[in-house]
Amino acid sequence: MTATSPPPHVLTKILRLWQQILEAASIILLCGFVSCIFLQIVLRNFFNFGHAGIEEVARMQFVTMVYFMIPVVFCENGHLQIDMFTKPLKGWAAFAFQLFALIAILLFTIAFLRSDYLFMKKAWNVATPALALPNIVFFAGPYVGMISLLIFTIERFVNLLRPQRREE
Repeated sequence: MTATSPPPHVLTKILRLWQQILEAASIILLCGFVSCIFLQIVLRNFFNFGHAGIEEVARMQFVTMVYFMIPVVFCENGHLQIDMFTKPLKGWAAFAFQLFALIAILLFTIAFLRSDYLFMKKAWNVATPALALPNIVFFAGPYVGMISLLIFTIERFVNLLRPQRREE
């Protein structure tokens, strides 16, 4: 009896592409963040001039980068790298641990998105100090990242509960 994995589902291919897009966007955001910080250092030290807008853009890029990388790290199992604890687990114990971790991530992500929804319901149009961006724009990156994490977690949860196909 040999176990073969079925060809990837179209949705799985789309999610892997989305993961790559998030990772590439995070790298671009990191470059932009570093460039903004470097520009601020040069402006302040050599021209005695600082611009609050550059700092705000850097902050927005950094926050967005962090939240874009959360689902990427999740997809690469970077969230569960407690080797001394998880490596020895086999069989039902490994399954139970994975199930517990996925349920915890699902609950946390739902709670996060709900609390942000309640916050944005009242403060979506409050402007940032330097660039006057509304909160809904400033925090769009974290929403995209956390919604992506929710979708990736649901996909993994469904795959964990789905019985494996085996060809004889």
